[in-house]
Amino acid sequence: MGAWRRVPVLADLPPADLLDNRQYRTVVLLTAIFASAARGVALLPNELVLWAESAQVANPRLRAARCQFAVEICALTGDTVAAMGYLRDALAADLQDFAWIEHCPTLEPLRHGAQWAAMRKTMAERAQRVAEAVFEVS
Repeated sequence: MGAWRRVPVLADLPPADLLDNRQYRTVVLLTAIFASAARGVALLPNELVLWAESAQVANPRLRAARCQFAVEICALTGDTVAAMGYLRDALAADLQDFAWIEHCPTLEPLRHGAQWAAMRKTMAERAQRVAEAVFEVS
């Protein structure tokens, strides 16, 4: 949320004994990249490579979530082409977060692109199916 509003955010990181933990490294990487992006600092090539590699996971939900973060990071740094690429990847991994695509202020620069309407429609249809399934069960 702080990155959306470009407000400095302080984060406490886990204890150093978790340094060998893969999830810890992902959290640290994500925190550093978001902090840079929120300040408008261009990402270093190695950061982009590390993040791209972290999005290549077998679990589709995790892949969609990591691509979702990448969309925001790229949008924050002004790289709308990369942001749209990650959004396509997130949709391919079955991202269903319609509230995010509708309301995330970081995505504003993407909303005027030629592909946005089709991607938004896909997300709206997925959200509708989820809502119908939830209310059908209730």
